[in-house]
Amino acid sequence: MNELINAYYEYLTMFGESSHEIPSPELRSTISKFIDKKVNFATVKFKLDNSEDESYPVPSQDASASMSWLVLNLDLDKLEIQMRTLMELPEDLNDAKGKLLDFEDYLGSYTSNAGSWPELAACFWHLQAPEEWPVVNSYSMKYLQKNGEIGRGDNVQNCIECIMTMNRLSDETGISSAALATLMYAILNDIFEPSEEDISGELLDYAETCDAAGDLESALMLYEILLHVEPKSDLMIRKSEIYESKGLIMAAIGEAESAVELNPESMKCHKRLLSLYKSKKMVKEFNAEVKRYEPIWEKKKAEKQGQN
Repeated sequence: MNELINAYYEYLTMFGESSHEIPSPELRSTISKFIDKKVNFATVKFKLDNSEDESYPVPSQDASASMSWLVLNLDLDKLEIQMRTLMELPEDLNDAKGKLLDFEDYLGSYTSNAGSWPELAACFWHLQAPEEWPVVNSYSMKYLQKNGEIGRGDNVQNCIECIMTMNRLSDETGISSAALATLMYAILNDIFEPSEEDISGELLDYAETCDAAGDLESALMLYEILLHVEPKSDLMIRKSEIYESKGLIMAAIGEAESAVELNPESMKCHKRLLSLYKSKKMVKEFNAEVKRYEPIWEKKKAEKQGQN
């Protein structure tokens, strides 16, 4: 995990900005229209091959090559029926595996010729729901296999294991799967050679530098990564303040609530939460928080008087 976090730090300091976190809404719209039979698969292929977001890690060259092979070698009418079923968002991993196995049955003897078609399926799922279905490509698979995170099974099993592991790593690091895929590519191609040492101190310094410079998006991402390494109420409070400055009050409240939960004896955390509840006129929540805050305040006051 440290290797990926350190690579992310190198990426930010080298390029000055983070990799794209959200896929093009135009691609999502095109996929939705295809599933609803409003456009044909050729339109989907054209949009993916000519996406304006060239730095986003999907579709990869392997996925694009697989898509081209399918279009050029299979009956398009039958292919569209199968692709609509495959591209619909799975309910869960078991459903995803079932969709992949059904498409594998459809391909039959052409399975190996079609190249990275499971990766293509994962690409379509990711474009529709990036937070639930991560980026999957050959580089992320190679990285995970090299590090013993996933096995070396068949294409379908590799894809499912990669989805599970990318989601887990994203949860553990706070880094989006799109950024993780970019970092894995960079590590495998020796663009970065990150150590596995804990560089939380340097990461915090850089986050505070971004914060002071007004680069709040980068600061938020870095604070989130640091919170995954070690939860700290002060960082949660700072995230809450940034969210409030951006007008995202409910997100600010969420961070403040997390800070109170982590550090229930902190008057600073309680005051922050009370202020936000008051600003949103959340009377019930405000009154409940006052009841939690008053004993802490009384305890702190008694301790201070005792010292005097």
